[in-house]
Amino acid sequence: MKNLDTIDVKLNIWEHEGRTYEAIDLILNGEVMKGTFDVMYFAVPRMKKVEVYIRTCSCGVAGCADIWGGVIVKRRAKTVEWRDTDKSFPKKFYAFDRYYYTAAQDKALLLMRKIAEIREAKVIPKGDDEWDDYDGILGFSTVEGFEDCVSAVDSWLKRKPLDNAL
Repeated sequence: MKNLDTIDVKLNIWEHEGRTYEAIDLILNGEVMKGTFDVMYFAVPRMKKVEVYIRTCSCGVAGCADIWGGVIVKRRAKTVEWRDTDKSFPKKFYAFDRYYYTAAQDKALLLMRKIAEIREAKVIPKGDDEWDDYDGILGFSTVEGFEDCVSAVDSWLKRKPLDNAL
């Protein structure tokens, strides 16, 4: 199969005003995508067909104020296709090699777990949890919280109308 798109993710850690932030960047065809990437809704879905909000508002609410529309993700035998319903990506249609797409999803899950481990290892005084006031894209502060988020997203996606289990 030639002319397939490429997909990857990378860990992004930065400091701002004395606070450390962690995120995961989406890389399509070698380009880091600008804007907010909801890595959980990229990494978790393994259904045959589902509509998810891979691009979202920085508050973490998918589709907040109609900023982004969804992406219809369709798994085929050898490819995974994206149909961008809102032009939130450079192209309206993407086709990825299924093996490499799944590898990018697995990498995203590992990077989110790493972020959870980093956050869990921080010594934060009781009652002064710096994550209490943030409910955004990666709104977990422990490995258990990460695992709970993955489970909740998976359960929610399986109830959506477009879902067809593999």
